[in-house]
Amino acid sequence: MDEDEYRELKDQLYPTLRDLWFEFKNSNQEPWSTLTMIIDDSGKFETEHCYDNLSESSHFDRRLAWKYKHLGLLPVDDYGKKSLNEYLKKKDNQE
Repeated sequence: MDEDEYRELKDQLYPTLRDLWFEFKNSNQEPWSTLTMIIDDSGKFETEHCYDNLSESSHFDRRLAWKYKHLGLLPVDDYGKKSLNEYLKKKDNQE
């Protein structure tokens, strides 16, 4: 799939996910803070809903945490390492 096709499909998906989030909220279910979709090379599809309080987390911190959790990637620079450690400490304190 080329990049333009991917972007077009992603842009079509976003409004549907937004509508789904509002359906959760309007049905008195706890609205999720993030949704990760995983599709493997065999076509197996999974979704993971996260309910973490992200109000004090930057996009950078959330992206670092996602890469760590789902891809096993650790930041290489000191700022990234410090940010990930702080994010994980906050998450541990929330649980």
